[in-house]
Amino acid sequence: MGVAPEGYEFYRYNPNIGGAVVFIIAFGAATAYHGWRAWSYRAKFFIAFVLGGLLETIGYIGRAASHNNVTEIGPYVVQNMFLLVAPALFAATIYMVLGRIIRLLHAEHHSVIKVTRLTKYFVMGDICCFWAQGQGGGLQAVGKPLFTTIGRWVVVGGLVLQVLLFGLFIVVAWKFHTRINRRPTIESSSPALMWRKHMRALYITSGLILVRNVVRMIEYLQGFDGWIISHEAMLSIFDSVPMILW
Repeated sequence: MGVAPEGYEFYRYNPNIGGAVVFIIAFGAATAYHGWRAWSYRAKFFIAFVLGGLLETIGYIGRAASHNNVTEIGPYVVQNMFLLVAPALFAATIYMVLGRIIRLLHAEHHSVIKVTRLTKYFVMGDICCFWAQGQGGGLQAVGKPLFTTIGRWVVVGGLVLQVLLFGLFIVVAWKFHTRINRRPTIESSSPALMWRKHMRALYITSGLILVRNVVRMIEYLQGFDGWIISHEAMLSIFDSVPMILW
């Protein structure tokens, strides 16, 4: 494994190994459970979610390996890239869930975007966010000032796009929700489908990811000497906890 240039450390603190282990266990257990559920129900649309959980787990293994080892590039690259891009995979699942709800209720006419295009557009946008954040994270790991600066702004661009995309998605979901409440379909009147429960869950999870992305965007705008990146608790409060809750 390589190390940082002399005098350079990848963190502004020594990563807490206890917290990392807690999140390794939490994300690992949640990923295993959801993976089993997805396999049991042959829910292919949930594969992105399971992969996101796997990236979170591996990311925290990287953070645990960085404890008392803040100049080692390998663990830093793993945690930086995987924790950064994992929520984009969670977001892809959310986009697909809305499309499935609309089809389940036979309410395609209530969607402001054609359902055949809805998932495709948002997932394609999400892939762009995923790519930008991954590329930016990789550039930052080089450990040279120029690449770090370029990588930071590439990540910011990816996060800004993701925030805008999520904001638009919430508007689309809310518009569909209000329309079907005003003019319900036969299927939407069935208590057995529990679609309102799924819509509430969709709003909550979207909100968690949106807040996470906004905080991450501010973190990268502040730069390596910023307040957010200098306090490990901010990662736990606004990234790790929201992602494990949803």
